[in-house]
Amino acid sequence: MTLTRFYANVDQAGAAFFPNGWFFILPYLLLYLCFKYLHLPVGPLKVVFICLHLCFVLLFLVYVRRVSRKAQISELIFCLGLLLLFLIPGAYLEFPSDPWEHFRRIYAWQGYHFIDENPASSKFSYFWAWTFMSAVQPISRRIALDVYSAFWELLLAYQFYLLALRLGFSKSWARIQVLATVCFFGGNVFSFYRYYALSSTIVAYIAYLAALIVLMDVLDGKKKRAALLPFLVLIISFNHLQELMLLVISASALFLNQALERKLWRRALVYLLPPALIGSWVLGAWIVRHPQIISSRPWDPAPPFVSAWGIFRIWDPALPYLEALGIHGLFSLAMAILFFNKYRRIALLTLMPVGLMLFSPFVLIFSFMTTETYLSWRTLYAFPTSFMLVIGLKEVIGFLVVRLKARSKEELVQFSVAAIVIVVSLVPNFPYRGRLWFLLHKPATALTLQSTDLAAQWLFDNHQRGVTCIFAGDNATGAVLATNFGLTPTRRQIPYHADQLVSENGALARYLETNHICAFLVANPSLTIPAPPSRVGQLSGHWNPSIVNQNLLAGGNIDKELASLAAAGWTSTPVPPFYWIYEAPQSGVSKPSGLGLVTTNEKATTNAGTDISASEPIHEGSLELANCNVITGWVWLKTMPIFPANVDIFDRNRFLATRTADALSPPLVDARKGSGYHAFYYVPPYSLSDGRTHEIRVKLSGTDIELRNAPRQLICHSK
Repeated sequence: MTLTRFYANVDQAGAAFFPNGWFFILPYLLLYLCFKYLHLPVGPLKVVFICLHLCFVLLFLVYVRRVSRKAQISELIFCLGLLLLFLIPGAYLEFPSDPWEHFRRIYAWQGYHFIDENPASSKFSYFWAWTFMSAVQPISRRIALDVYSAFWELLLAYQFYLLALRLGFSKSWARIQVLATVCFFGGNVFSFYRYYALSSTIVAYIAYLAALIVLMDVLDGKKKRAALLPFLVLIISFNHLQELMLLVISASALFLNQALERKLWRRALVYLLPPALIGSWVLGAWIVRHPQIISSRPWDPAPPFVSAWGIFRIWDPALPYLEALGIHGLFSLAMAILFFNKYRRIALLTLMPVGLMLFSPFVLIFSFMTTETYLSWRTLYAFPTSFMLVIGLKEVIGFLVVRLKARSKEELVQFSVAAIVIVVSLVPNFPYRGRLWFLLHKPATALTLQSTDLAAQWLFDNHQRGVTCIFAGDNATGAVLATNFGLTPTRRQIPYHADQLVSENGALARYLETNHICAFLVANPSLTIPAPPSRVGQLSGHWNPSIVNQNLLAGGNIDKELASLAAAGWTSTPVPPFYWIYEAPQSGVSKPSGLGLVTTNEKATTNAGTDISASEPIHEGSLELANCNVITGWVWLKTMPIFPANVDIFDRNRFLATRTADALSPPLVDARKGSGYHAFYYVPPYSLSDGRTHEIRVKLSGTDIELRNAPRQLICHSK
């Protein structure tokens, strides 16, 4: 084979895998599934993936070289601008945000020998990421994550560009549509691009957008394109199932658009939709009040997210729906209605998610399929409202430009639309919720725990074999250990410091001994630089803005406890940048159990290895209040004093719900009961508002152990 022929083959291979922005994922996923279902070890698959990475990087560089030769200067500048926009701020790793969990899931693969051993094995992209970055040491992992996140963000922008072209926009307007998604697409204050860049969600969403493009091709007569849909569904299924729901929603909009193109169907829909909507509300109201008719599994479409009519309360400013939409989203919905006839397909794609959230059958099915009704706001991810925003601004500004008889009309309209999009998106506050601010925001290094990378590197170099039995002195440090060494995750959003264990002399030592802890890593408050309040925490309300300080800066004094450890033979060693590690004497170290980072789903054991859940009492707790508005109480496990427990709530013997007791209770803080985050709240369902006497019982989840002051009687009447 001549060199020219070889280059031609490489060029053809690049043209086969990269133009649609997703096909290169398929060989990886098929290999992954073969190893998964044949129960083959992970090691050889990792080697195969690395070889594929090298081949695809070569193909990608050749493909980019070929495309760049044909591209216009404006296209190259736009692509370079997006790359810098994603790369310079870097991966978002402000503690305790969700990207920390995605970071942990990537490096958790270092501890598994077979794919099925990993609880996150259904999310393929984490393994893909690990094979790219497995050789990177802790001190350099943030740089690797910056590049990795920028890659997927750029790929998502490219998929939106392809979608815009498929919807009929010119290349210049397609770039403005991409800019609008970068500026507005997301939830609350968070940009979808940056917040999900490390997760499997962004991979699934890219496949979802590609499936949407294929589906439009099929409906427009290109039937052979349907052969691609099973592969895209496969990519979605093994990354994030939520996007399958989004595909069903958008497919419904496309099919409805097809029906409206036929006069007979259009007339039928005009007459049938209003009574169908009203009928669905009546049905929803009845089912909400009688959820017991579904007996196959416990469920309850209940407030605050589901209204008395069986629809989502998208109008309630206290719920996340308006947080996701923002003023720009409401404007887009208005534009979708105003320009419905002119841009019917895009208008239907924009309106369908909101319409379904006001359609009781969809709401009831959603509530039946998941207990996480809070996540219903993600239905709004089905289609970016920014598409109609750009169209609306284009129409309005275009009308003004014509009236003013300005020159260079198209360029002036495009510049004006882009300028408005950028300016508005720089305001993150509610109700504006522009997301460009978040995309550009670089949190203080103290808020991202960047300095703790030194501690992770020190442990990697000096303590790697025994890291599973290290107990972190606070939840922030615990998250760093869990993330870098693939350990059991901590409850990141609950502030905790080891001094909360010190309710009496020797309490810390007994806890370390009971849970087979071989080393205790604790921050030195005198060396720790206080972190500023989190601006994102303040704007979003998702976490305490001072949570980093509440973790790293001790609220009490454990010096006496540390001195008692030293007296018992524990050796202390300084760990950069501001830690001390206390290591147990070798004769007293039991087999590491990994309980340094326990969760509420793990059982605590005694030194003898027996389950202590049978000993009494293992908890303190009480059902404090049970009325028609709220059921509340608290529970604290003595066996795991710093972690929240789950409780099961019953109406006599009928199961109502499971709740995690992780809310703050100031009296528990004053009483030094664990972290103080051990309270639970539950809003009673509509089904209890029948005028009858109900007996509310609360038990430790999965047991028959009932809380003090339970049961309580409750009589509620419908309003």
